[in-house]
Amino acid sequence: MTIPTLRSGTLRASLDPISGAAITSITDSHHEFLAPKFAAPGSLSFDVAGWQTMFPNAGAACHYLESAHPAHGEAFHGSWGFVRLNRGSAAVRFASTVLPLSIDREVAVDDVLREVTVRDSIRNHADHTVLFQYGHHVVFSADEDSVIRAPSAKMGHCVSGDFSGDLGKGISVTSILDAGPEGLAVLSVPGSVWLESPYDDRCVRLQWSTDLMPTLWVWASRLGGRNGRWSYAVGLEPVSSRGFGGLADAVRTGEAASVGPYSQRTSNVAVRLGSLTRNISPPA
Repeated sequence: MTIPTLRSGTLRASLDPISGAAITSITDSHHEFLAPKFAAPGSLSFDVAGWQTMFPNAGAACHYLESAHPAHGEAFHGSWGFVRLNRGSAAVRFASTVLPLSIDREVAVDDVLREVTVRDSIRNHADHTVLFQYGHHVVFSADEDSVIRAPSAKMGHCVSGDFSGDLGKGISVTSILDAGPEGLAVLSVPGSVWLESPYDDRCVRLQWSTDLMPTLWVWASRLGGRNGRWSYAVGLEPVSSRGFGGLADAVRTGEAASVGPYSQRTSNVAVRLGSLTRNISPPA
């Protein structure tokens, strides 16, 4: 199947509904902002790439309500159906087979705003409240000089290794790599984080709905070297819960998200592209 590409001006976003509705590529004037496919870091046993969805499980595989939930959930691995496909936007839908939940999604590219946006409506088709996990697994390309910055963020726990840093002032990609293969959790992020790459004067801003995703998972992986410089993949993952133990663990700790009977929850996530010399980067 040919992967459709949404277009607006020089902005492009490729959408693969067969592979978890992944946005496999975001380019501006042929410059790629997402990381290529590679083996997942840490304990995950599959390849990751681009922008994928974690639902209704996030983190480790688990059993919940007598059903098996794969790592990062059905929506991460399964097929989504196209509802509509236009030049600059698309609508896709996912229905869970283990919980009475579905996602109706709108994806759009906007060359004026320099943004790719994903708007989700999570619907409960049952007569009772349903618990779930939800998040966006966004993996950007970076280099050894790249810095992650989130004003007013509060650091959470490091899953492995030792780490200290001020995300408001900026932390380097290499310091996150040193934190260990599972990375670290960043708590109380106010819905925006920047990845800045001074070497090529580029940055991206990831912005999301914090009512459904109050936590940001962050990790980095070294991909290889070229022209004397290392390239990296940086995972910035807004998610509904802090722990990596999956839905069963989130229910146990009270961190699972919920949606009421025959109700819906909505989420907005946007990636904005720009440069450090223009207007989307936060103050130093």
